[in-house]
Amino acid sequence: PRVKLCAHLRLPAVTLGRLDDSPHPAVCLDDRQGIHEAVAHLRELGHERIAHVSGRTDLIHGASRRDAFAASCDGPIVVADFTAASGAAATRELLGGADAPTAIVFANDVMAIAGLTVATELGVRVPDELSIVGFDDTELAAHVQPSLTSVRSDAAGWGRAAARALLDHIEGRSADVELPPARLIVRASTSGRRAP
Repeated sequence: PRVKLCAHLRLPAVTLGRLDDSPHPAVCLDDRQGIHEAVAHLRELGHERIAHVSGRTDLIHGASRRDAFAASCDGPIVVADFTAASGAAATRELLGGADAPTAIVFANDVMAIAGLTVATELGVRVPDELSIVGFDDTELAAHVQPSLTSVRSDAAGWGRAAARALLDHIEGRSADVELPPARLIVRASTSGRRAP
């Protein structure tokens, strides 16, 4: 609705992510690469039961990250909404099942850190019994215990690129901008499977 309003009012705008029906230039980040790297990393560590906690799938990045996981892995997917509370609830659901995963890839760091807390409360050792991967590589990711393996997406870089793209658009130079793909940053929350 806001994209259509900007077009109707002839206001210059850019979108974060490509929208099919948008007349505005887009600033895009391929976060699929980071999800693929996360799953490959977990498989290399010996994990076979890998799950995903997605964000809202009505949002571009929520759907993109979920779809990337589904293309990389046939593990269970629990849809959450990017909040800590939903990440905690999804983790409880996954760890309470009969065939609990040994690794979970979360769609953002907020849910991953909440999941880490839930695992600790349930007596599930991270990373010995459960490996956890977040997304966004927020500043806090390196400072939780254990430090969080996460996919770096560079939110500040998105903002700078969007501002430049908007200024270019105002000056009549309209083009989509492709940012470098998201990459996995490995820390202490992931490890190979160990005997219980």
